[in-house]
Formats: sequence, C-alpha cells, structure tokens
Amino acid sequence: MKLDKIPASEVELYKRRTPGSARIFEEVRSLVPFGVNSNYRYFEPHPIYMKRARGSRIWDVDGNEYIDFNMAFGALGIGHSHPKLVEAMKEKIENGTIYGFEPDEALELARIIRQRFKVDMMKFSSTGLEATFHALRIARAFTGRKKVLKFEGCYHGSHDYLLVSVKPTRFKAGHYLTPNSVPGSQGMIEEVVKNTVVAQFNNLDSVERVMKVHGNDVAAIILEPIAMNMGFVPPKKGFLEGLRSICDEYN
Repeated sequence: MKLDKIPASEVELYKRRTPGSARIFEEVRSLVPFGVNSNYRYFEPHPIYMKRARGSRIWDVDGNEYIDFNMAFGALGIGHSHPKLVEAMKEKIENGTIYGFEPDEALELARIIRQRFKVDMMKFSSTGLEATFHALRIARAFTGRKKVLKFEGCYHGSHDYLLVSVKPTRFKAGHYLTPNSVPGSQGMIEEVVKNTVVAQFNNLDSVERVMKVHGNDVAAIILEPIAMNMGFVPPKKGFLEGLRSICDEYN
C-alpha cells in the first residue's frame, strides 16, 4: 500500500492510533526483513502488530479493536478462539505437543474428508504451499510432463513453481488471452518459471489458446474454484466443466 494513495489526514490518524506498532516495527525490521514474516503483511508507514483475538474481533498492541474480515485468509471459519476448539486443543496438547510419527486421528479425519468431498485418497500437509508443491510433483511424476498451467492473479504458495503472475504489472503481464509468465520475486530460477504457463481466469478461449501451444507438455491445470486472491471471483457457468473437458482432451 502506497502512502500517496491515502489522504494525509488518514495517515496521521493511523500513526496516532498505532504508536505501539510503530515502536515494534522500528526494532523488528532490524531483525526481520520489512518487519514482517510475510510480505503481504507489510504496508506503509508501518504494519499493525496484533495482541489477541476472539470471535470476529481482533485487537492490536495499542488496544485498537477491529472486525477481522481476514480470518487468517479463510482458515478461521468459526472465528478466533471458539470455546469448543480451545477445549479440544487443550485436551490434545496435554497428550503431546507434536509427534514425529503418524497421529491416530489422521484416520478419522481422512474418513470425514472422503465422505464429505468424495475424494479417493489424500495426503495431509502443514501448509498450502506444501500441498500445491507436492500436488505438482505427483502430476509431473504421473504424466512425465514438465509444465503446469495456472491462472493470472491466483496465488498457490510462494514456491518458484507457482509464485508466477500473481500480481504482474500491466507492463509485464502481456496479452490478456495469453499472459506472460511473470516471476513474483527476485531470486526465482528462470528455467523453473518458464515451465509455468499462464491463462486468464474464467476464459476458456484463453485456456484453449495456451493449451494449443503447450498442452502436450502440461502435467496439470491448477486453480482455486473461487479465485480468492483476486477478490473472491466465482467461476462463470460452464468454466469448470470446460476445464475438465480440456484436461481430458490433453490427457
């Protein structure tokens, strides 16, 4: 977020309300790049540092109360510190903090997911980044192909395979039907980025154009059925079904 896009009066009000966050930022940025452990949390003049949360509310170190519309990017569907969840976590942590082995609850969770979502098999991971990384590795191993197709504006983790064309500038993005593969960070390997091809979300014409060029070397098409990173953009009628048909065509 750039300060020149915000009225000066709002910036001054923010500074007056968040002196504690400003003090933390001044020290922590000498220890942690940009003062945050995820670049998405950084903004000028300084980020907000949170202290506690409950239900739909969250409080920063200065005691300011907010309605938390973020909810850990959707992970907190029942809000912060729900009493039943807190009780269950206390019970589990008393029996061990973290295992280097398989927990017995994995079986029960797998059964629930199979019943609810009708999937054959699954593999649990600690983060979404790990999940997408391993999904692509499995797809490449199964198909013997190198490339993956993702959609411009979608985010699937910060690894080199998929941190591509998440927020490209209009000068680098290319044609809207056949977008360029734009790395999302310095330090990414050019050869890896080239194996990630990009299409426009909700546009089967774009997908077909890209697949005509790369389809025989595409191991998988990856997407969020509802594109959260672009502002919760739902799929148009027939888009997901069309993707299924294209995948079958290039199987």
